[in-house]
Amino acid sequence: MKKEMLPKVVESLWMGTTPPTHYSKLKKRIETDVVVIGGGIAGLNAAYFLKRQGLKVAVVEATYIAAGTSGNTTAKVTSQHELKYTYLKNSVGFEKSKMYAESNQWAISELERIISKERINCDFQKIPAYTFARTEKGAEEIRQEVEIAKELDLPASFVSLGNLVPFEIKGAIKFENQAYFHPRKYLILLAARIGGNGSYIFEKTKALDIKEDGTLCRVITDKGNLKSRYVIVATNRPFYDKGGYFAQISQVRSYVLACKAGSRLPQGMFIGMGDKDISFRPHLSGKRKWLIIGGVHHLAGEEENEGASYQKLEKYAREYFGIAAVDYKWAAQDSRSLDKVPYIGFFPLSKRIFVTTGYGAWGMTTSFVSARILAELITGKESIWKDLYDPLRLKKVSSSKRHIIEKKKSGFMDLKTDEGKVVNQEGKQIALFKDKKGKISVLSAVCTHMGCTVGWNKEDKSWDCPCHGSRYDKTGKVIHGPAIKDLPKLEANEETLMEN
Repeated sequence: MKKEMLPKVVESLWMGTTPPTHYSKLKKRIETDVVVIGGGIAGLNAAYFLKRQGLKVAVVEATYIAAGTSGNTTAKVTSQHELKYTYLKNSVGFEKSKMYAESNQWAISELERIISKERINCDFQKIPAYTFARTEKGAEEIRQEVEIAKELDLPASFVSLGNLVPFEIKGAIKFENQAYFHPRKYLILLAARIGGNGSYIFEKTKALDIKEDGTLCRVITDKGNLKSRYVIVATNRPFYDKGGYFAQISQVRSYVLACKAGSRLPQGMFIGMGDKDISFRPHLSGKRKWLIIGGVHHLAGEEENEGASYQKLEKYAREYFGIAAVDYKWAAQDSRSLDKVPYIGFFPLSKRIFVTTGYGAWGMTTSFVSARILAELITGKESIWKDLYDPLRLKKVSSSKRHIIEKKKSGFMDLKTDEGKVVNQEGKQIALFKDKKGKISVLSAVCTHMGCTVGWNKEDKSWDCPCHGSRYDKTGKVIHGPAIKDLPKLEANEETLMEN
């Protein structure tokens, strides 16, 4: 049996091949036209679009820009979102399906235009995209998708693929002239075009609340306040949630490897039908070549052994692509809306606060769509796509499926070094973590967002909430919303813990 190739450190190809960013924290009160909360591709694109319209903007990021979901994506720039168009035509009709198709196709050309205009070197490559089926039933679904995609003027065709993939399939839909790129290279250079002339980017500045008062908004952060005419909440999941989006979004985690290319590098971007199949594509940067392979999806907080997920992907990569080594491994966490269309527009009962979320793993195009729509709404221009993406379209707030993990009672003494677990202490759920020096941190295991019980993520060394996707580091500090408060520290009786 071949020795496992997986690296020990969890780090994406994008993070590992770009320098860290060093924007300052907020140090004084700032007044500007628009505050954008969130320094990922959605927030930075929105800030760039708005500054291009002559507005002054301030981007506020709790950690570092382009380091969250945008720094852990597979970076496929495509309007082919698996078999989205059959679903859309049946659910929202032809005209709105056409809007979705047009807007995402436009996003590809807009990215290419910005890269050219701003002279951004980010490994951008045009390449076809495929969704494939392994069964005859799946092939029939793909044929139907091809017909609808053609009606929507998308560059679609049905293909057999032949030897383009290293396993048997029954058919695939092909989209011509799609693309991939290096998201961090793009975003770091785009951010450099945003600051200055009354516009700012602030890192290590956590937004805590937003107050709307007449013609102004006040963004309250842990480093001070900002005033603006408008606010955009562009976090992966809204921390400010007047619209009840916690109940309209699911958080899905998936896993990715960047492998040194072997003899069989794919000549396109490929994804299988359904959440259980894999996706793969090449990535070329100068003379360096990687195979990017991803998959093994599950709801956030439902998988305790993420290492097994990476092992499944490594097995695929070895078996089908003859990889030489695995250079990087990482996990992505995406927000999915109830109806598979992102939420982009006004928060309920507000004309000054906007939300953008629910991209469902396709943020490399929908973030550009979002930036355009939000810039049009803020500057008072006609927005031809706003009705499709309007967050208020879902009038009934559905209850989020509760995925509470039932934890077995386990002892204090068997807690291993650099490990966490949840135990029951007198009816209370307690999160324990033992560091490398043997010191044990004791936290409440109750998520500060909506009261669900967090679970330990062995691979990322984090506490993950299975209900709405909040994540905390091993010391209980928030690393992913919608939660904004850390897990409380507790004093626990060790004798009681040992009895459980």
